[in-house]
Amino acid sequence: MTAAPGWYAEPEGSTRQRWWDGTRWTDHVQDSAPNAYGAVVRPAVDATTPVYGPLIWLITLLPLITLPALLAWDVKAYMLASMSGTLVFDGGYIALQLLGWLLYAGTVVCAFFDYRRLGVLGYARPFHWAWSFLSSAVYIIGRSVVVNKQAGRGFAPIWVMIAVFVVEIVFVIVKMVDAMIFVIEMAPTYS
Repeated sequence: MTAAPGWYAEPEGSTRQRWWDGTRWTDHVQDSAPNAYGAVVRPAVDATTPVYGPLIWLITLLPLITLPALLAWDVKAYMLASMSGTLVFDGGYIALQLLGWLLYAGTVVCAFFDYRRLGVLGYARPFHWAWSFLSSAVYIIGRSVVVNKQAGRGFAPIWVMIAVFVVEIVFVIVKMVDAMIFVIEMAPTYS
């Protein structure tokens, strides 16, 4: 049984504290002198500590995997079948649904390991991975804010997430407009 990650006084009697990541002592230290007026000093990581890693980029870019499946889905055939009153079990639609759940699970797993990595790097109280259950956007934004507070940088995943969202919206709008034009053209046939 080990102590929880956190700042602990160095045993040599100095006024510094050293970060314990839950498994080992890190090189991150801070002065533990009393704060003026009870101000809380946020622990800061070293300037060379990485703020990005492959997992946050994977979480940010995972939604792009749905684009080929969306492009392959024959929305016109799906609409035509649904307008004829038949029960529709379209393979493209089902594939998109399954892919969505796999991406959701992948996001949660990546967030868990990203959270652990941040703790090992010395980030005090990194944004908790469980927020990714709400959405990848919640985790990306929360993580970026916490990392920025401690490292002074780290907002790039938010901007990339916004760009990915815009690309996806454009693809969906184009696909749906094409389908709606088809439905409008076919409407007199089914009246």
